[in-house]
Amino acid sequence: MSSEAAGGLHVMETLRRSDIEGTGESAERLLRDLGMPPEEIRAVLVADDPRLVRRHLELHRERLSEELEDRRRALSAIECDLADAALERASVQPGEDGGSSTEPSSWIVQNGLWATSHGWPSGSTKTPE
Repeated sequence: MSSEAAGGLHVMETLRRSDIEGTGESAERLLRDLGMPPEEIRAVLVADDPRLVRRHLELHRERLSEELEDRRRALSAIECDLADAALERASVQPGEDGGSSTEPSSWIVQNGLWATSHGWPSGSTKTPE
């Protein structure tokens, strides 16, 4: 389980365990766990106007939705990149298709020496009679 998924479970446990209406400390902890900026948490906890509280929470809810959408887009992009890379690794490379491949015995070029397999330098595969 990812640390973010575990963090989400922690937030839900905090929500179930605490009576948020009765304790500012529990609400503060939950809002902090949800990533709300500290100055907004302070504003919500000391607000006398319920509309202000709701507005701050709605703004944070919108931020969380945007962040989730950004993460989904990033995950989709990396999924495409990783799938393409896996496809390239799985594709048949020269020499891996059941045929054979022979590496040169030397990387030094020696003019005038020719080696051919199964044929003559002219390209003919007919054997002399």
